[in-house]
Amino acid sequence: MAPEKIAAVLGFDLEKLKAVFAHELEHGREIVRAEVLLRFDAAGDGGSVPANRSLESISAAPGAPAAPPEQRAPSRLGKKAAAQLGSKSAFSNTIWDDFNPDRQKEN
Repeated sequence: MAPEKIAAVLGFDLEKLKAVFAHELEHGREIVRAEVLLRFDAAGDGGSVPANRSLESISAAPGAPAAPPEQRAPSRLGKKAAAQLGSKSAFSNTIWDDFNPDRQKEN
């Protein structure tokens, strides 16, 4: 935010704002970034995995390749999806194969 807008919001004279808050106006973005990094660090020390991942991605050098995503196990099917999938192949290669409604639609 521009110093003029900050002065207007706070009700200060622009020159007074620049005199009293010179350091904050010049380094405000870096101060906030440092506070955020400290919060991520504290949360990571407390065992927060998302905080550790965020801290790692924030602190990575610009242009550095991102860490490869973790290999995740394939998601399990829910009860209904598993039952539906099983019902489609239940009669395959049996004497009841001719009674499979899906099979009859294919012919």
